[in-house]
Amino acid sequence: MTITRCILVLVTLLALWCDATAQVTAYGRVTEQSTGEVVIGATVAFHRDSLIPGRKPERGAITNKFGMYSVRGLQPGAYVAVVSYVGLRPYVHAVVLRTDTADIRIDVAMEDKGVSAKEVVVTAESQRAAIDQISTVTLTPDFIKEMPSLGGEADVFRVLQLLPGVQSASEISSGLYIRGGSPDQNLILLDGVVVYNPSHFGGFLSAFHADALCDVELIKDAM
Repeated sequence: MTITRCILVLVTLLALWCDATAQVTAYGRVTEQSTGEVVIGATVAFHRDSLIPGRKPERGAITNKFGMYSVRGLQPGAYVAVVSYVGLRPYVHAVVLRTDTADIRIDVAMEDKGVSAKEVVVTAESQRAAIDQISTVTLTPDFIKEMPSLGGEADVFRVLQLLPGVQSASEISSGLYIRGGSPDQNLILLDGVVVYNPSHFGGFLSAFHADALCDVELIKDAM
């Protein structure tokens, strides 16, 4: 009778020890619900019994490049699985791990969460401030009138030909050769509008009247 009782006690202790040392592996795939794409680097945490703020999870893992995760060494019992990722709504799921189950698969489809941010104001200096830092020459109508002219007529391009870095092709041409570039390589703007034919009278004079101009800017280093 004593031997029988000892055997029963040993069997009971062995069953309890097996239940205590039984471990379950939870695995699965984490995807995005709207697109079906796998979520790489998502955090999968298993909290024992309930989700208590500030308490560390029992076990956890991070999804790999295929969106798969594997959490080993979970003891049988009740858990709360929490899957989180930046920009997606956290996934919370209660799960019970039984002693007769070695592996359990839990696939997660996370919902997209709109991320709102404060208004961002981007400011920058005006384009003119950046242009003023390079080789820019500004001429006024009074200065143009005081410069030598042909036949008493003040000509803008003729005055620009007298500046450093600017050369004329000949005495009978108002074309501007700036830093070695030909006249057809110059960009000529009138109030921001491109002027494709800036000369008249066979190229002898420019098409701009000095009295109708507020100022003239010559930018020699701009591309």
